[in-house]
Amino acid sequence: MFACSDTGEDTPTDKPTEKETDKMTDKPTEKPTEKPSEKPEDDKKEEKPLKLDLGKAYDMVKTIGRTSLSSTGIYCDHSGSGIEFTGIMKGNVVLDIETSGVKNGCTTTYFTVYIDGERQAERLSVEPGPRKLKVASFDEMGTHTIKVIKQTESNYTLLEIKSITLEGALYDPPEDKELYIEFIGDSLTCGM
Repeated sequence: MFACSDTGEDTPTDKPTEKETDKMTDKPTEKPTEKPSEKPEDDKKEEKPLKLDLGKAYDMVKTIGRTSLSSTGIYCDHSGSGIEFTGIMKGNVVLDIETSGVKNGCTTTYFTVYIDGERQAERLSVEPGPRKLKVASFDEMGTHTIKVIKQTESNYTLLEIKSITLEGALYDPPEDKELYIEFIGDSLTCGM
């Protein structure tokens, strides 16, 4: 506390002045501040992966080849069929799929994956049943286009793609190309 002396200078005193005692109360005038956290609460929350149910949000992906829709996903039974999607993503990109074998001894389903237009060297495969198929993994957040094509023919295995799980968000599906080439022929033409 400071009080004015006869000399006009402020001098320290041990006792408050009358005006200061009128302002003093037993209760604090402001709510005590909490200890500041290292990060705001929003930053502490882990980014929850996006799980896109293709039975309900099939319009977020582009279907390729002979596909059909169901309430639980997209059927890509025929070879050359699949999906393509674009989004901002990081970490693992995983498809929830279900496959079934049609012929004994031919139960493996094979896939070709394209990332940003580039065919990936490794061919992916799964055995029958509900499966998780990791199609890509990215170290940093970025915009990517992923295309997954079934290689195995429908008389060997059947496939339903049920959902896509990724950290990020999907954009509108890639646009169709302006020109297509159609080949008409028998099993030799389609490479069976």
